Amino acid sequence: MKTSVLAVGTELTDGQIVNRNAAWLSRRLKAFGARCVLHLTVPDDRAAILESLEICAARSEMIFITGGLGPTSDDFTRDLVAEWSQSPMDFDESSWQALSERLTARNFPVQEMQRQQCFFPRGAVILKNSQGTANGFRFQAKNHEIIVLPGPPKEIEAIWNEHLKDWLNKICRYLDPIVTHAWDLIGLGESQVAQMVEPLVAKTEFEIGYRVHPPLVEFKLSHLRSEEKKATNLVAAIEKTVAPWTIVRNGEDLAEKLTEQILKSHHEKFEINDQVTGSFLLQRINGPFRGLWAQRKWELHSGNLKIGRTPMQMWILPKDEHSVRVGRFWNQQSREIEVEAPMRSTPMSERRKQYFAERALAWWLQELSATH
Repeated sequence: MKTSVLAVGTELTDGQIVNRNAAWLSRRLKAFGARCVLHLTVPDDRAAILESLEICAARSEMIFITGGLGPTSDDFTRDLVAEWSQSPMDFDESSWQALSERLTARNFPVQEMQRQQCFFPRGAVILKNSQGTANGFRFQAKNHEIIVLPGPPKEIEAIWNEHLKDWLNKICRYLDPIVTHAWDLIGLGESQVAQMVEPLVAKTEFEIGYRVHPPLVEFKLSHLRSEEKKATNLVAAIEKTVAPWTIVRNGEDLAEKLTEQILKSHHEKFEINDQVTGSFLLQRINGPFRGLWAQRKWELHSGNLKIGRTPMQMWILPKDEHSVRVGRFWNQQSREIEVEAPMRSTPMSERRKQYFAERALAWWLQELSATH
């Protein structure tokens, strides 16, 4: 089943915020076998929204629409969806009651303009929003499944988990979902990766793809689940070929996995001493380590290393222009390795720092995993 995601909001097209909803929905739809073939983002413009609905309908059987369900004059997604589908709108008293109770409980005034949030195309299934005032809805129109959701990501996630997941399980149960195998490789450029894997996949009809996200290059092979046996030997051949450079598989994140292992270690506090990467290591660990930071469990230093200052330490220290010392201390024992970067030229200095940060994360993870 082909799907599309239409995001509505001038704040998106102006670049004020990033459209994370389309990626979030696409990843989850893929697991059901519903492949997203189109992402469109339009401002709060009536003509643009109607035109985009036509484009989405021409290319997909299921259309997800996000944003524009609020109470203000620029929130007219529901009206245009009804106009496009030629569906009359009905007021839903239960939605109005729930909205009023939610606002009153939070000491917000209930405004008459907010009644517009409680109109839905006739026959639509209302998707109650436990995290906000704008309910979503789904209905069939022009031989398409139309799903209309509010804009805030946490509200979309709530509606998905509470109303859409089980419904999609039913309507997608006979689909043949796509299976993707992914390898993140370090120390190679995109063309080098292609030179290794292209001969392996040259005679296959499976879908392949590349994604560069320094210092890694991701290679992906996708096939239908029904073709899994047919793909087994090819996947094994790719696995063997790229093994020396593979750092993670299938979208895993080193910083997230390292966080999990640190939590398992039950150390009250740990520190990282980074004298090499500048801000690159911090950028990699900032999100996954946020919970640890809130608990004041870790510190980041760039000064002199004092082994034993805390029960758990990790470090990156300079050796020369092209290599570093990566080490760790815990359980009253320290270990250290040397890591040399393949990027030698001066213009690649920033890429070297990224390389060192990623290799350090991988080694620390390996060392922690071995102790548990």
